[in-house]
Amino acid sequence: MAGLSVFVGSAGFAQDIVKIEKVGKPADGVAAETPAVLYEDTRFTLVTEEANVRDFHMGMGLTWGDYDGDGWIDLFVAGYYRHPDLLYQNKGDGTFRRRDTDAGVNADRASGFGCAWGDYNNDGLLDLFVANVNGEQDFLWQNRGDSTFTQAATTSGMTDNNNEYGVAWGDYDGDGFLDLYLTTGDNDLLYHNNGNGRFHEVAKQSGIVDSAPGFGVAWGDYDNDGDLDIYVANNGNKSDFLYRNNGNGAFTNVSEEAGIKDSADGMGCAWADYDNDGWLDIYVANYGDQPDFLYHNNGNGTFTQAALQAGVQRGGKGRGAAWGDMDNDGDWDLLVANDAGQKPYLFRNNANGTFSEGAYALGITLGGWCIGASWADYDNDGDVDIYLGTQVTHVDFLWRNDDKKKFNWIKINPLTCGPFGRDTDACKWRLAIGARVDVDLDGGGDFRPGVGRFVTAHVGGGDGLASGAIPLHFGTRQAKMVDVRVRYPNGKTVIYLKVPTNRMITVKDR
Repeated sequence: MAGLSVFVGSAGFAQDIVKIEKVGKPADGVAAETPAVLYEDTRFTLVTEEANVRDFHMGMGLTWGDYDGDGWIDLFVAGYYRHPDLLYQNKGDGTFRRRDTDAGVNADRASGFGCAWGDYNNDGLLDLFVANVNGEQDFLWQNRGDSTFTQAATTSGMTDNNNEYGVAWGDYDGDGFLDLYLTTGDNDLLYHNNGNGRFHEVAKQSGIVDSAPGFGVAWGDYDNDGDLDIYVANNGNKSDFLYRNNGNGAFTNVSEEAGIKDSADGMGCAWADYDNDGWLDIYVANYGDQPDFLYHNNGNGTFTQAALQAGVQRGGKGRGAAWGDMDNDGDWDLLVANDAGQKPYLFRNNANGTFSEGAYALGITLGGWCIGASWADYDNDGDVDIYLGTQVTHVDFLWRNDDKKKFNWIKINPLTCGPFGRDTDACKWRLAIGARVDVDLDGGGDFRPGVGRFVTAHVGGGDGLASGAIPLHFGTRQAKMVDVRVRYPNGKTVIYLKVPTNRMITVKDR
């Protein structure tokens, strides 16, 4: 690849361009118009048995990550009420092997809830945090690099033993080390990473002072200013919290002025730009037969409640929520896990600001006691599959996506070396959690927002009850080549032009 480095002298987000790569030919990047997608084009097949993820337990939160670095994403599911935590290693042939005992992550059965992968010590290996309830200490499993883990919560300073529910990693101060937010059902916790393998709790001094029964949590840059903000879904018929990152290590609760003022029993929450306008919107799954929320980002620091107009305001027993492009048509579809006997929802994006629910028609015919919801291309065939954790039927659900259309796609794996100034040769490349990835479908490298020509997503570190798979999976419709832009939390931007689709690319910040 012929590279071009450009420095424009600004520390702002998406302003310091460290690299522009021209990969392919200029003429092949235009996305063609395609007709509306029919339900019969996409179909999900239940493969729990044949994939060997059928173990009996009470599943809660779940998280995908390639912990052994073999290119196949693995799965961890937290077990509740003394049920085992499950670690499924992907064998690369459509099946999994259970490795929790061998890997050392089921040494202490507790009451697991939320969980998320993240490389907290910057050694290039995915570590795992598991939040426990019922007064049990949380787990921080440090990856030893040999497919085994060691418990590091106490030595790392994470000694809280209250009720922790939601988990989300994010580098909120841009120092190159992952911090951790935990919802507790009362006063939430924010663990700042000291960069030496230890954390200290800084919630109150950082402005996280509001008390409410928090459940779901998700980091996302809603105002496009280059730092990570926090959304907290609150239970107990309380309004949710939106904490704006002030850029100085502190946060301000801007929920009221931003229009986040509906009250419900909030559970899972997840960010996505569902209408392709370049601004992150957020969906909240609510419990207690209350309608779910879809807050549309107005692009001026405020949100509008759009659930009813968008067709996703269904009252029920919502738990987890996850966004993914199930048909590779270049926009985000929505999966919602429901509890208490209610079947899950699968909302297909109609590309006009509305959704159509079609879970049953698409083959999602089981469920009803589900907690965690997630998308992941576990078989590396170019379309995202579905996993739902379930707490009552005691066997989780894995649905394989048998997409017949075969629209194009691209997977993007953004890596960072951490704080700048380090020796590049000596650094350990790690997943750039919090980075923003933009894909230009119609060529030209201008990244103009709009349906059919632009898709964006952020590299998440957990949405409270679940976290999706990395690399990020983008549908590109019929585009054979696309432009890719990665905006890193450290202010750097990398642009690749004319990238061929139907493959994974790794993007590094230097």
